[in-house]
Amino acid sequence: MVVVAAPIEYTFIDFGNCVLNPYTSRSFEHWYVTLVVASGINGSYFGLSPSDVVPDTIFTTPNSSAPFVVLSLEDTAVNGQGIYKTFSNEDLSASINQIYLDVSETYIQAWTFTFPDLTPAPEDYQPIELGNGIYYTSPIESMASAMECSAIAGRNIAKLIHNKYSIPKP
Repeated sequence: MVVVAAPIEYTFIDFGNCVLNPYTSRSFEHWYVTLVVASGINGSYFGLSPSDVVPDTIFTTPNSSAPFVVLSLEDTAVNGQGIYKTFSNEDLSASINQIYLDVSETYIQAWTFTFPDLTPAPEDYQPIELGNGIYYTSPIESMASAMECSAIAGRNIAKLIHNKYSIPKP
């Protein structure tokens, strides 16, 4: 048995002479997680006046001009500055000093192929069984993309294999 637990579109696995069930290639989102240690969020970046209170968490919509999706205060550093986490579809390096005040540290992690485009299209779900004895955990990612969902998919495939190939005891 073989269990593929990665996006099949990007594994480049050569299955040799195996006949695979047809599957539709999916488009994936690329995600950036940016951690910033700063004295605060720059309210003027959002058109606020110096007397306005800047929220600790900011969510945007898909049609927003902001370069991020979520910005949130996560903790306080030992120097008293805030530790902020930002999720975005692009590298924020050029915008960090406009979005935040008095930046002392920045860490950016780029994640390619983070999750599939979650546009509902039930007829395009990939098969769980790619071929004879070849199973696939990632179809679940087209419906709900999270490590927990993939862990459950892996458990379910293990049960499927066990039930399909176990020899009953006499």
